[in-house]
Amino acid sequence: MFFPLKITFSTPCKCARVGRPICCPSVESVKVPGYLAGVRTRLDGVRLSWHWLVSTVCMFCLPGFGTSCLCAPSIEITNLPPYGSFADLRGSVSGVEPGECRVAVFIYVPPYGWYTKPTCAQPLTVIQSDGSWTTDITTGGVDELATRVAALLVRTNFDADCVLGLPFLPTNLFAQALASAIVTR
Repeated sequence: MFFPLKITFSTPCKCARVGRPICCPSVESVKVPGYLAGVRTRLDGVRLSWHWLVSTVCMFCLPGFGTSCLCAPSIEITNLPPYGSFADLRGSVSGVEPGECRVAVFIYVPPYGWYTKPTCAQPLTVIQSDGSWTTDITTGGVDELATRVAALLVRTNFDADCVLGLPFLPTNLFAQALASAIVTR
């Protein structure tokens, strides 16, 4: 007999099998119709709860589960250097395969405007296999005085002109981004 189940995926969690964030079905995210809430099923003579059964099916039977993230692409700045600092900017991404994406970083230095970082010759930052990324945002001038930092998660074929002193970031940058994070310091 078939019992309808609705599985929703929660926010990213750390998976021991791949060592980076993936979307994991949690006990709270498994939706079983009310009349089946207390029902248990048998599989090879072992009594199993619906939650265990659905979680096991997701971990081992869904194509790609555990090897790639099933979440929406996201980017996070995890280490924002303090104002006046020459430290590197660090962050992480999830929901994408690291080899298929890059991070485009921009800083706003008042009153000069927005600038591509680290340089126009190297406008994209490589994402490590664990989803982390690091870039130098102080490569010239008075970059340490930047008050805003923007990080955009983009595909490797990202195509945009170098940003040098614009009062606003061009909208075409955001149109190509899979996700973005903008912070003020």
